[in-house]
Amino acid sequence: MGHLNKQNKQMVKMCNKRNTTTGYTQTKEVHVDFCIANLIDVLNRFDELQTLACCCGHKKYDMSIVVKDSQGKVWELMSGISLYRKKRFYVKDKEGYYYIPEVEAETVRLPPQPKGRGFRRVS
Repeated sequence: MGHLNKQNKQMVKMCNKRNTTTGYTQTKEVHVDFCIANLIDVLNRFDELQTLACCCGHKKYDMSIVVKDSQGKVWELMSGISLYRKKRFYVKDKEGYYYIPEVEAETVRLPPQPKGRGFRRVS
């Protein structure tokens, strides 16, 4: 996977949907969300972990990285949730975004906070 340079402002912003770069595993060429490409590149350097799938979440879902450890256990790295299948980790929602059902089921979503400097007292 090519290293990203500091001139590219995508490095600090979340990527747009479908904004990917090419990466390489030990056996094949893959597409990786641009904004997490460096992270995946670093993870792929560890012999103890094999990256199987990943998604930055595209501002809709949390970032997820599916890995297989040296003992053969498959799990989502960010949440620590074990996954019991060997492929097809992601499901596409109605808007075309991908998520892992087991991870999404365990994610607590906070309600949007009101705009302004604080709460107004209702009398």
